[in-house]
Amino acid sequence: MRVHAIDTAKGIGIVLVVFGHAWRGGVAGGLDISAPLFAAIDNAIYSFHMPLFFFLAALLFRETLKRRSFSAIISERAIRLLWPMTLWTWIFCSVKLLAGTAANDTMTLAEFRFFPLPPYEHLWFLWALFLVQGIVAAIFATGIWTERKFRATMGAGAFALLLVLPFIFVPSLWLGAAVSHLPYFLAGLALGGYVSFQFSTAMAFVAAAIAGALILAAGHAPAAGAQSLAIVMALCVVISVLDRGRDVPGPFIRACRTLGNASLAIYLMHTIFSAGSREMLWRLGVSDVAVHLIGTTLAGVILPLVVWRMSRGTRTGRVLGF
Repeated sequence: MRVHAIDTAKGIGIVLVVFGHAWRGGVAGGLDISAPLFAAIDNAIYSFHMPLFFFLAALLFRETLKRRSFSAIISERAIRLLWPMTLWTWIFCSVKLLAGTAANDTMTLAEFRFFPLPPYEHLWFLWALFLVQGIVAAIFATGIWTERKFRATMGAGAFALLLVLPFIFVPSLWLGAAVSHLPYFLAGLALGGYVSFQFSTAMAFVAAAIAGALILAAGHAPAAGAQSLAIVMALCVVISVLDRGRDVPGPFIRACRTLGNASLAIYLMHTIFSAGSREMLWRLGVSDVAVHLIGTTLAGVILPLVVWRMSRGTRTGRVLGF
């Protein structure tokens, strides 16, 4: 089952991911941005953009659980998630070695990550998603679940974790991200039965107001888990109304869907292209904040999209993990 609104949401989310890394990378690279402004925008973006991807990844996962065995799911997810994590760890380390002092964080040959775990930089998402999907698949494999019972249990689990996690810190690089993002995945599972629900325009306006207020609040102080989930859910209502599942969407929705389809490839590659464009701008003597942010974000979105399109449906695309 293809739900176009999910692709649209992924497209919007991946642009925020690229901008978020361009924002942080720009400041680390020397852009003149005030500390309060940096913290406000950073907190706002990071309050929801990765929870959004865990939530979206879960919406249709129940269908996968029903169609495939536990072993089939694990093997497929290993190819889909662990192989690109491994390959791109090697690629990123190689690029950093070649970049030398031009990289924000330099790397020596002794620091090269031949083993991909714990996950390297932004590739944590692939490992965390593999873990949470494996946990849920193992729970489902017990075979005791009716549709209603399964979704209710997942929803209760998400609620319980949101209550407990503020008092628990999991410092492990292996498990921390999976634990902290598990509530959003469980919430997506619980609400997956409503992906085809038609929200009204009035509901979308209310949801947009709620999301806007919560995002602004997050800019002043890092968001709690429940706040992040509320933002994600409100945004999904807005996006579902904007998309409406139209077969012939407008240019904005069409672009978002395309970016959503290419979101994994963009996620894997964007930091290389953003960092490269940032270094090029510095070498050209460009220090304007707006030029840097726009240029590095566009490079991080468009250039991976070009690579994805060229490799789509080919052996190269499969090898690269797209």
